[in-house]
Amino acid sequence: MNRHKTQIGKLLEQIKNATASKIPIVYIPTNQIEVINELIFGESYYGSLIPRLCYDREQMVTKFIEYKSISEGTKISDNYQILNSIKYTGELQNPTLFVSFVDDFKDVLSLKKYISDYYGYRLNCNLSQEKQRIIQRSVYIIVTPCELPIPANLSPYVRTIRIEPICDKEIENTIFQKLDEYSIPHEVILNKKELFNQMRVSFRGFSTLGIKQFMDQMIISQSIDFEEVTESEVLGAINELKKQQLSSISGLKWEKSNSVTAIGLDKVSSWLKQHSILFRDPKHALHQHIDIPGAILLTGIPGSGKSLMAKTAARDLKMPLISLDMGAIRDKYQGESEHNMISALQKAEQMSPCVLWVDEIEKAFGSSSNSNDGVGQRLFGKFLTWMQEKNSSCFVFATSNDVTKLPPELFRSERFSKKYFTFMPMVKECAQIFIGVIAKQNTDYQNELLTYGKAERKGMPKELFASTLLSERIWIDILNGCCCDNEEDSSLVKYEEKDNYVTYKWKKDTKPSNKLLTGADISSIIKEAKFQVNPKLESSSNDVIYDHSSFVNAVKDVIKTFKPYGATNLRDIAKCFYLLYQNQFESASENNIIDFDHFTEDDLVYTPKFISHERYDKILYNTVVGAINKYLPLLKAEK
Repeated sequence: MNRHKTQIGKLLEQIKNATASKIPIVYIPTNQIEVINELIFGESYYGSLIPRLCYDREQMVTKFIEYKSISEGTKISDNYQILNSIKYTGELQNPTLFVSFVDDFKDVLSLKKYISDYYGYRLNCNLSQEKQRIIQRSVYIIVTPCELPIPANLSPYVRTIRIEPICDKEIENTIFQKLDEYSIPHEVILNKKELFNQMRVSFRGFSTLGIKQFMDQMIISQSIDFEEVTESEVLGAINELKKQQLSSISGLKWEKSNSVTAIGLDKVSSWLKQHSILFRDPKHALHQHIDIPGAILLTGIPGSGKSLMAKTAARDLKMPLISLDMGAIRDKYQGESEHNMISALQKAEQMSPCVLWVDEIEKAFGSSSNSNDGVGQRLFGKFLTWMQEKNSSCFVFATSNDVTKLPPELFRSERFSKKYFTFMPMVKECAQIFIGVIAKQNTDYQNELLTYGKAERKGMPKELFASTLLSERIWIDILNGCCCDNEEDSSLVKYEEKDNYVTYKWKKDTKPSNKLLTGADISSIIKEAKFQVNPKLESSSNDVIYDHSSFVNAVKDVIKTFKPYGATNLRDIAKCFYLLYQNQFESASENNIIDFDHFTEDDLVYTPKFISHERYDKILYNTVVGAINKYLPLLKAEK
């Protein structure tokens, strides 16, 4: 393999370029100390660090100046020859590699003196011109465990070099080296092509040492042995190792993906499945010259399945789900918030391939990006820059409840591969949500039964919900009957007629009182209905806990007094529709209750064209259209 394409080779080239550009200080933020040790002591590399210098291996161990240790009189490892940092003794006869491992720039003393000597700024000093030339041909490297802001008085003299992840070929070589060490044939892994591709992609961001340690662990535990590889154990162990690595990073959390399919978001699911091969096999994308999608934004009214879709996306893409918590990133100390953000984003890339979920992104960057303290603006800027420059398979899944609070910079086309919106579900989708929640709880109950002994299970009901409750038609009929008591209120009538369109408003020009539900509303209704049925458990049959009639009656009773989002937030729904229209979002559902084709922007009027045989859908449509035609002109007048 070409050495210049390796991790250490790329690092060396960047240091050489900094030296040739007369940059006195090179800053390398990394916790991969093994890479720095290889840089300093590597048999193959140290002589090429500065091309004009040829070290004699027997006479020289890399000269190491640690100003803090010298000033405090402490002893460092004998592996390094320490020079007097104050006087530059006669030993300074060749270009030298100066290295400081520190936690903060404040820990590096006499940097001003070094810079002054480098440029010859200091007067009345004993430094000869020859020694100044030697210093100018030397390299001073500062290493910190994580990236820190460079002090303003040092930044003009510092070149920051970030260690690039090891490439796929290095990952393969490291895997094969470990197999050779245990005398395991390469074919054991190569015969499972998809697994090998997934391992190679999953190891991106790992250090060489980390891969070696992991391979040792897998071989010792016999997930990889002389004859076979246990695929589920290997990928599970990789994800478990990644999960452990997140424990020390502020702002990142490992999340569970979801086995429940998000109802009414079929366009998003379809798009993800179409592009899943690009995430699982980036080489395919490279050969086809196709860019791997970097991010998706899903916004809409609360409770419409956005968070569930993020978990479903991780499941469909077969990637771990990691959430970014801005509350944990922001810190009261100056500079710490930016440091936390950089560390979190770097670690997220190291976790690739993964789905990075930014929930309620408007709270993370909406109001904070305009805050007077400037912290929110800097965090927002770093996030945008990272999104623009990242080239890893770290797929950002951002969700938002209030598109009005999102900074306009997020809507630029190159930020997100797709921008989808969720809206009020139609009656068939509502029925599917009822069924999905009940089916999931049935499955959980069955799994719970398996944890009991045979004797204990004998006296327990076999089912949580009656199987008849999984009928779509039952829930459609309930919604048509119980949620639409005041059809007359939401009826649309002609209000004003012009050449190109007709304005329709609610018949009674009042706010309708129908019960229009979101997915979150349905989950709440099921929870409350179970509570109402619960006191009657002793009279239930031995086969099922929630029988058909008692649970249906409980649901109907709950709906009578329930205050759903669609009955209390019609003004917000109208405002949300307009902003989605302005920013060219696409519907997340194939059966969207409204579209943008029948909306006239100049007059903020929506002309009804909808036809549905379901009573619930008709009332839902009339209610939403009436809200748009009533509230948008009022919102415009308020401005």
